[in-house]
Amino acid sequence: MYKSYLALLCCVLCMLPFSKIAAQCTPTIVITSSPGDTVCAGTTVTFSSTITNGGTAPAYQWQLNGVAISGATGSSYSNTFNNFDEVNCVLTSNASCASITSVTSNNEYMSINPALPPTVGISANPGNVICTGTSLTLYVSAINNQGTSPQFQWYKNSTIITGATTSSYTPSTVSNGDIFYCTLTNTASCSGPSTVNSNNITVTINSSITPTISITVTPDSVVCPGTTIAFTSAITNGGSTPHYQWKKNGSAITGATTGIYSPVSFSTGDIFSCVLTSSSTCAVPSTATSNGIGMTISTVLVPAVNISANPGTSITGGTNITFTASATNGGASPSYQWTLNGNNISGATNSTYSSSTLSNGDVIDVIMHSAITCAAPDSAISNRDTITITNLGLQKINGVSNDIVVYPNPSTGTFSINTSQKGVLHFYSMLGQEIYQYNILENNTIVNLPSAIPQGIYIGKFITDNGKVSGVLRLVYQR
Repeated sequence: MYKSYLALLCCVLCMLPFSKIAAQCTPTIVITSSPGDTVCAGTTVTFSSTITNGGTAPAYQWQLNGVAISGATGSSYSNTFNNFDEVNCVLTSNASCASITSVTSNNEYMSINPALPPTVGISANPGNVICTGTSLTLYVSAINNQGTSPQFQWYKNSTIITGATTSSYTPSTVSNGDIFYCTLTNTASCSGPSTVNSNNITVTINSSITPTISITVTPDSVVCPGTTIAFTSAITNGGSTPHYQWKKNGSAITGATTGIYSPVSFSTGDIFSCVLTSSSTCAVPSTATSNGIGMTISTVLVPAVNISANPGTSITGGTNITFTASATNGGASPSYQWTLNGNNISGATNSTYSSSTLSNGDVIDVIMHSAITCAAPDSAISNRDTITITNLGLQKINGVSNDIVVYPNPSTGTFSINTSQKGVLHFYSMLGQEIYQYNILENNTIVNLPSAIPQGIYIGKFITDNGKVSGVLRLVYQR
């Protein structure tokens, strides 16, 4: 201010008539900015000038970054600017005392802060999917450009929640499908808009569930020494990532954490079980323990079988014989296969076998398959019974004195007939039905039974040409 008065006094003195030497003055210009040189992006800034010794018609030229701004020739200039812009003004004075006519003002350097919009994000603890009766807390989990004193307001289903104005909120009641969000009112200088909404959180409420687990073992809980076993679990409500922990005799087995477990070793009396930990959100309780399976390692047993014949193995032709098998270490339900002369007898799979058509020298035995788990070997062959027929040839029936000899008997269908008389040999079934007859014309006659006649025991009656019954005998026919 003092310099301004001094310059004015010099100008006045130079105009006085008594002045011998005209005084000189120096023009000056100072610029200021409003609202300042540090502003938010997009803010209009006005530059004003203060001058001295400008004369009666000073001229102005505003400059931006050293370049004259077209049309900016007033004492002030307003515009928006970029960061680091340099603004000044050139004053041209028309004062007669001015020692120089043009001077440049001070430089103003702009600092432009970017306009950063505020944002707010919310989360839920323990999450937006909860179980019946679980407490829920909502909280601001992400916030930007909020200023020093942000303001919050919570909403439920688009309705303002009275008093819920802090960065977290715990509702007293929550229903399935409720939607929560929060608004942020910011106080930052360069943020906008002033109020923004957070994301929505929709609450899902699930009912509580109970996890279960049961286990089975293959091949069985009773096994032979050296048998490999495998336990398999079946679960409910285990969730997407259930966790398993197998136990032996109540102790956790290291590394046995999948749904199937095959132990490396075990002993008789070992008990295996499994604990399931459910990953389902609403599992109550979260763990469940399976049934226990006790293991038994059986002793290896050797099976054996013996057969006996009733009435015995020495019989007359046509006698019915019943063979009975007696098994040792056969288990609860052994299976049998009877054989005749080394060949399996069709259908003969019980512990007894009966036949009345056995021939002299036939051999009967049985193969027994044990039902015991650890039978080694799993089957046994019995002793062999050899059949002896004591009445090969003619057998006298009902006291009739036979005048005929038939052999061999039993026969495979071809009989030789010896008799001193001619006549007819009649064949009857055991029911008395005549099924065949053959004329005997001479001694040593050969009789071939038709193949259509089934094997079995038949009665042969020889009637001579004079009508006399000359012989009655039992014939055994087996192919």
